[in-house]
Amino acid sequence: MQARTVGTTVALLYATALPAQAAPCQLKLALEQWPPYVYSKPNSAPTGLDLELTQAILREAGCALQLMPELPTARRQRQFEQGSLDMLLAASDTAERRKIARFSIPYRTESVNLFVRTEQLPRYQQLRALDGLLAMQVSLLAPKVGWYGTAYAKLQPQLLAAGHLSTF
Repeated sequence: MQARTVGTTVALLYATALPAQAAPCQLKLALEQWPPYVYSKPNSAPTGLDLELTQAILREAGCALQLMPELPTARRQRQFEQGSLDMLLAASDTAERRKIARFSIPYRTESVNLFVRTEQLPRYQQLRALDGLLAMQVSLLAPKVGWYGTAYAKLQPQLLAAGHLSTF
């Protein structure tokens, strides 16, 4: 089976396109903690907006969702690329990823924002664009893996070179 990203809408279209007598489909998804989209509370089943939406769509399509143990982001993406996972939730559609994945239409809109403590607000009040971080010599803490837009992709190497980017 070729590795692919099956977003919520594509999962429904893909699964319902199968003949009725075909073997039941089962898709593997590794969990991650990303409240409120996916999260686990002690002694309870995983839940969250993305997970519940995915479960509902797959249930309607007659597919089973096999939840795999939680994995760090980079390992989860590598396993997807190798074909041992069938789905990734909330994966941004990029040209590079389209080479190995199939994407649903967007099922939610997000924005990425910077935030500061209230007492530091006057220092950053004039900051209107991401490239202003470099001019102000501001350090940024950002996720190690993910797509956060063209402006961030362009600025990331410069922030790294200047020692102003830490990733987690």
